[in-house]
Amino acid sequence: MTTPRRSRAPARRYDKFLDSLRASLWFRPALWMTAFSGLALGLVAFDTWLDQRLDPQDIPRLLRSHPDDARALLGAIVGAMLTVVSLGFSIVMVAVVQMSNAYSPRLLRLYIADERNQHVLGILLATFLYSLIVLRSVRQSGFAPTVATNVGVLLAIFATIALIAFLHHVPQSLKVNSIIHLILERSEAELDRAFPHAIGIGCEPADEPADEPVRITAWRSGYVQIFDIDPLSEPKLSGPMVIRMHWRMGDFVLEGTPFASVRGSFAGRDRKALERSCVIGTERTMRQDPGFGTQQLTDIALRALSPGINDPTTACAAIDALTVLLAKLATRERVSSWRCDRSGRIRVHFRTVTFAELVETSFMRILVYGAQEIQVVLRLISACEQLRHVVGPPQQATLRELLQAVHQRAREQLSIDAHRRTLAQELARAHASFDART
Repeated sequence: MTTPRRSRAPARRYDKFLDSLRASLWFRPALWMTAFSGLALGLVAFDTWLDQRLDPQDIPRLLRSHPDDARALLGAIVGAMLTVVSLGFSIVMVAVVQMSNAYSPRLLRLYIADERNQHVLGILLATFLYSLIVLRSVRQSGFAPTVATNVGVLLAIFATIALIAFLHHVPQSLKVNSIIHLILERSEAELDRAFPHAIGIGCEPADEPADEPVRITAWRSGYVQIFDIDPLSEPKLSGPMVIRMHWRMGDFVLEGTPFASVRGSFAGRDRKALERSCVIGTERTMRQDPGFGTQQLTDIALRALSPGINDPTTACAAIDALTVLLAKLATRERVSSWRCDRSGRIRVHFRTVTFAELVETSFMRILVYGAQEIQVVLRLISACEQLRHVVGPPQQATLRELLQAVHQRAREQLSIDAHRRTLAQELARAHASFDART
């Protein structure tokens, strides 16, 4: 008997919460501010203890701090950090608007979640708060926190270095190749994490219960983001059941519409468990939805081919990334669409996106708007030739249909005879390579 295969890292409902934290601009800065605040309070307490037991003359002259000097120095750091923080947030907002206008509004979440930007803003804010707390401890009576003041200078230097790195990173991150690589990297990582090879093998039921299916309606409207089968593994649930989902990850569901059909034992507590297993949100995310990466890359290509931008080179870069992602997604199409819990008692059947649907929603859409650009057309032909080496016969038939669509669409759109001859030569070579393989 085949042992059922489950994902090595099953999704949890708290994944949604963790994703929201990572994508927020406040979480990592808040951690930095908390750490620096604790450091400031600790060093001030240490300086107070040191002041009672150490003669100021024993402190090296270079490290001594007079109250007036410490107040002026810390005040300068406070003012400078506040100004730089305002500048940093302004740069981030300008970059976000630029990315949204130039590429796709669906990239906003991906860019805001950039860890480097969040850490730099956190360091700047934390240095400001540290200096403010230490400045508050400087007293007219003559006490100046020597160690805390000198550490404040070191933190200001550290913040300056972080600012320089930030100013270098922001323009680099706005380069289209950097954005495409980031989308591809995140999509591949999520694909490997959530959909390992052979997942679901052994979960296929020999026969489903013959009773009438119970239809479950969606309990809220939104996009399906996460599905965790563990809540359906609780021993207190009813007997064996087969759950067939009516949606795919990333689909929009409307409250009150059919969500799933269940055959077998099913009670009210089972419905609650089903609702706990599924997270529905207001937007699509890459969590358990690597196909969302293909949409983002397609958006970049279509925006680049719009008359206002007319940048076929960027579209070709997006096609190259789509080729890599489609090749990897094609290998996952061969795994089972069934899932079971650890005991194999409850089985769930998902609707999965097919290779043909991905090609239609990516390459076919790009062809509609890019058929007049010979550079884009040739890149699509090249993508078909490369993908044929890693896909099976059914997927190769889809690639042949794409080549036929390229032939029909491009012949109508290309107006230069030399481009038409090049198209004919490349199509003939591509078809010959397909025939030679088969």
